[in-house]
Amino acid sequence: MKNHTEQRQYFRLRYNIKEVMPTLRVQSREFNISEISEKGIRVIVRDSSLFRIDDSLTGEVLLNSLETNIPVTGKVLRKIGNEVIFLLSDGLSFKQMIAEQRYMRKNHPKVFPKNSQLVSEEE
Repeated sequence: MKNHTEQRQYFRLRYNIKEVMPTLRVQSREFNISEISEKGIRVIVRDSSLFRIDDSLTGEVLLNSLETNIPVTGKVLRKIGNEVIFLLSDGLSFKQMIAEQRYMRKNHPKVFPKNSQLVSEEE
């Protein structure tokens, strides 16, 4: 039997508190981001019929740690309940992910507690 442990190419930040979730802005709509990586975003939606699998995405991400918006492009990968997962062709940089992680750990330690797995700059 093969080992089926899931290997991820990019580190993810998971937000379990709605008040601190970053925002994905697509045209005039805004969605809370529950999970983000350099090449993917999971957003919470009220109506998942707004998106279809393989729909294109052009928008911007508003992180807690940065004062500028990050342009993103990609497509809808899948929908699970009230969440839509986007695969990004242009997304966040590793540096932006580290900055967000540090900001959240410093300002919202309940989201990323000290014993949680953190990305180091050496990775």
